[in-house]
Amino acid sequence: MKVEVCSLGVFIEVPNLTSKREAERVGYKLLAFTRDSVLPRFPIQYQKRAARVFADIYQKNLESGKGTPVFQCVKNANAALIKKSHALKNALCAWRLPLNALYATETREREKRALLLAARRIASECDGDALETYRIAGKMYAAAGVQVPPLSKEEKSEGEKSNIVAIVNRLLCEEWVDKKVERLGRLCRENVAIAWGEVTPKTPYISNGGLKAYRAQVAAGEQFLSSVLLVNDELEETVLLKDAAEKGASNTRIREIELNVRVDGLTEWAERSGLDAYFLTMTAPSKYHYNSGKNWCGAMPRDVQSRLVEVWALARAKLSKHGISFRGFRVVEPHKDACPHWHMLIFFTPEQSAAALKVIGDEFCKEDADELNTPKKRRARFDVVKLENAKHAARYVAKYISKNLDGESMAKGVKSNDPFDNETDLDIVSAAERVRAWSSFHAIRQFQFFGIESITVFREIRRLRITEASEEIQQLIDATGGTKDDEKVPDWYAFEKLAHKCELIKETDTARYGEEMKRIKGIVINGAEFVTRVGVWVQEQVTPARSEALKTGDSLFTWKVVDNCNHAIENCAVVTDNGVIMATADGILKLRVDEV
Repeated sequence: MKVEVCSLGVFIEVPNLTSKREAERVGYKLLAFTRDSVLPRFPIQYQKRAARVFADIYQKNLESGKGTPVFQCVKNANAALIKKSHALKNALCAWRLPLNALYATETREREKRALLLAARRIASECDGDALETYRIAGKMYAAAGVQVPPLSKEEKSEGEKSNIVAIVNRLLCEEWVDKKVERLGRLCRENVAIAWGEVTPKTPYISNGGLKAYRAQVAAGEQFLSSVLLVNDELEETVLLKDAAEKGASNTRIREIELNVRVDGLTEWAERSGLDAYFLTMTAPSKYHYNSGKNWCGAMPRDVQSRLVEVWALARAKLSKHGISFRGFRVVEPHKDACPHWHMLIFFTPEQSAAALKVIGDEFCKEDADELNTPKKRRARFDVVKLENAKHAARYVAKYISKNLDGESMAKGVKSNDPFDNETDLDIVSAAERVRAWSSFHAIRQFQFFGIESITVFREIRRLRITEASEEIQQLIDATGGTKDDEKVPDWYAFEKLAHKCELIKETDTARYGEEMKRIKGIVINGAEFVTRVGVWVQEQVTPARSEALKTGDSLFTWKVVDNCNHAIENCAVVTDNGVIMATADGILKLRVDEV
């Protein structure tokens, strides 16, 4: 007979009951603890959902227990529910706005508007004092869960001469508040999904709801890229923003090629230097994994990534202390339960390899070392594979790059004949999409090189347009694959040997919110200066006439070029009873109504 769980419209099946009155009596006794001690642990918005979880766990215990007493099934379900309450608390710890706003768009919009108006009212009351505005408004935003850029001790003492004004411009900007709250909401919703067990081997890495939201986000981004033109009046060039994005590192195919070029150069350098190649796998302790059972501490993917970064920093400090040098490449990817783990290709000299691996292994195995009581369990935490040679290392790593980007290279059999992800049984392309969504939602950097030259210099050399170049400059151009129109194969190893002769040319500019920034204008090669970025690109909306002109290839310069960049004054002005407050690059300007 079915018994209702705490008058929430959720029922469980209790066997061996013959009458409704008996069911009510037994049901009351069974669920009294759940009603009084367990469900109150959950916010009221989640109590009915928690009751459903209780019913599911209870039913599984009853069916699989083969004679397990009903009261024991209730006890087991309550224990699991208490565990989920801790996980939900961790998932929601960053969300300090009303819970209704987490899922209701209209409520969230009202909360964002209230935050913005409160910040602007604070700016008005502070009467132009940027530091005081930052302190009061910053506390208000922090109380709402919105992170505010921090200030150094020097900046706090310098007052308006520092970048405090630029930060205040952000606090008064509607677009900044909107992005901060929406990004936080996406993260918290996905964390709640993990806490409820919606990220499983059947729906790995990210929940189905999170994947749907990611696809909508990508579609909105593509629509925006298709609706904006980049116009350079000095060069008389007009480019659709979508086309510009497809030719840069945001294109996953170009990004994959760049990563593989750098890995090839890294491995060639290691091979010529006679270094040993190792492939390391670092995993967090079992308490950080949702699928590890009762041991899960409720940590979310971002928390685990931060912990791994801390441990790696300690290991690097010890390596440096012992005079051990190294170079390598790191890939971060998720387990099926969304908990991140690392794969690392790293090179050491033969005489330093054993000491280096011991230092790294000891650091990653230090936490909860008591659970590593067998060699198998230690390998599960920190695994070491010595690769045959550096070239073998490049091939070994290539599949991890493809798997965590778009998966197309593996699906086409370029780097693997297996079109399926062995961990999830999904096809490689679908699995890669879920990994990208996971990385986006939790703001986790997937790939990182250490110990090699910057990719920025490499890209700037690719922008050069030189008809007659000296031998050294031509060698650099050839090492980067020639100009963008050439079909030469880039050689990162050759680039590394010449990169010390290069230096970026940067000029000081004023960013959107009024802070000073360094903008790349060109590159110096062996004393010779080359400007690679001419003019200023401004954004314009694509009108029907411009869209037709793009299709036919006609010139678009019959229209007037207008600077449509979003400036701080345009976004950060607010009318008050006493006048108008404007946050500018020079400070918070207060004007009377008759001065406007």
